[in-house]
Amino acid sequence: MLYFLFVLLYIIYSIGISGKDLTITNQNFPIMSDDVRRSIRPLSDLNLIDNFLFSTLIENPEIAVKLVKIILKRTLGYIPKNISIESQKHYNGIDTNTHGIHIDVLVKDYDDNDDVKAIYDIEPNAYREKNIPKRNRFYNALIDTKLLSSGDNYSALPDLITIWILPYDPFGKREMIYTIKNIVAENPDIVYNDGIKTIILNASAAIDKDGALEDLLNFMINSDIKDTDSELAEIQAAIHSIKGNPEVGENYMSIQSAMYYEKKMSFDEGEESGFQKGEKSGFQKGEESGFQKGEKSGFQKGEESGFLKGEKSGFQKGEQSGFKKGEDNLAKNLLELGVDKELVEKAKSTPNTKE
Repeated sequence: MLYFLFVLLYIIYSIGISGKDLTITNQNFPIMSDDVRRSIRPLSDLNLIDNFLFSTLIENPEIAVKLVKIILKRTLGYIPKNISIESQKHYNGIDTNTHGIHIDVLVKDYDDNDDVKAIYDIEPNAYREKNIPKRNRFYNALIDTKLLSSGDNYSALPDLITIWILPYDPFGKREMIYTIKNIVAENPDIVYNDGIKTIILNASAAIDKDGALEDLLNFMINSDIKDTDSELAEIQAAIHSIKGNPEVGENYMSIQSAMYYEKKMSFDEGEESGFQKGEKSGFQKGEESGFQKGEKSGFQKGEESGFLKGEKSGFQKGEQSGFKKGEDNLAKNLLELGVDKELVEKAKSTPNTKE
């Protein structure tokens, strides 16, 4: 069972947990800390819509048949005659890197030739699911892949009816039953019979209301309810027996503890990964920002330094050029006044001296 995998995970993970969090007995049975124990919802508070209680209940074949018939009769208005029930069934994805599904109850309805003519997938779901439509789509698709053998005609594909039992209204329209089928949008009168039907039961709409389905939904979310009908009273007695069983209680606490530490481990790993990514991102952004600021500052300083050096160099070159032009102009004027050319050339060649 899936639950024992959680227990195994818990035992493995417990190796890395400090002594103040848990200890291990001589029988290698995990004992949780008081803080962990207080954070877990007691078994006595669970209702039939909760996964552990529901799955434990339907491990009893006789009770499973009675409960399934109650759900189908009160939801659909009929009970299939020839059925088989599989609980906690897991379907793997089509490859190692694809998603699988975990089905709470899978009911197969057989015809007179012992061929499967309909599949009923019953899914109590205690927590608020944000993506029921797409989750339902994926469940339907993966179930369908298991129903048709190679070479079979598509007409051999059995009908698939999925029943979700929720403690809340997923659409906010205050309906107790939402029935979903594929239609032709342009003409809803056209019969598009692909054999797929999804029924979502909103237990919150049944509160303080009377009726067979209302009683079932109220019982799903409050399984200790008093004065229930005779069919549900039998289921209630089985629930009380489960809650009073010490072995079941130990199993429940071990599973919850395993899940607690698995979540804690995931949180710690996620926190560490987030810190590392944040640190790396911060370093890269800081490095980039520092480079940009340094580049800008360097450019400004370089520009300023270059200007000063250029100004000094230009002044020197201009001074030299101006002096030479002045000297040449003076020599020209002296020659025009009749000064001896040899004397003028000698004056030009004489180095300048500073006093």
